[in-house]
Amino acid sequence: MGSVMDKKTLEKWARKSAWSQRELQEICCGLEPGGARDNQKDLNESIEEIRRAVLMKELECKEPVDMEREDRFYDHHRFFRPIDAWRWGKEHFDNFPDFSEVFSTEDIKATTRKKDGSELLRGSASWISLQGKAIKAIGLFPEWKKQTETIQMSGNLTDWINEYIDANTRETEIIKGILKDIYVIK
Repeated sequence: MGSVMDKKTLEKWARKSAWSQRELQEICCGLEPGGARDNQKDLNESIEEIRRAVLMKELECKEPVDMEREDRFYDHHRFFRPIDAWRWGKEHFDNFPDFSEVFSTEDIKATTRKKDGSELLRGSASWISLQGKAIKAIGLFPEWKKQTETIQMSGNLTDWINEYIDANTRETEIIKGILKDIYVIK
């Protein structure tokens, strides 16, 4: 189907600062990125698995802010740290090359560390929802404040957060605290 990677090629790819989504797709199939391909079935399956892992936050990627439509078309819109992609890929693909001899021991140990709280929060749907509501409240609050004579923490502010931010009771209390911290509310 294409050229399989030898140790020299593995070393070349291990030194890269990032792999594009297309490169990772081919590496997942045990292939050196960029070569001609006869059969797309394995490549199609690998790209689908990568997309699912990104969606479910099992595999972290970076997306450039200056990305063009063509970048997305050529799967050049997501980039992965090679060591992270290897740790994930070797668990999901039988043909994923063995990079264990080309990555440094320190790099391998660093990827096995436990995630800290902020990393774990990024995968929490509840946190993402609360964060989005807090950001929305922070953005809308100055305009609402201009139109309001007196701000009552347990009155009109609570009503406004419930109505315009669509927050439940617990979220409302947290958002009120955040707004109080950012904007001087007595």
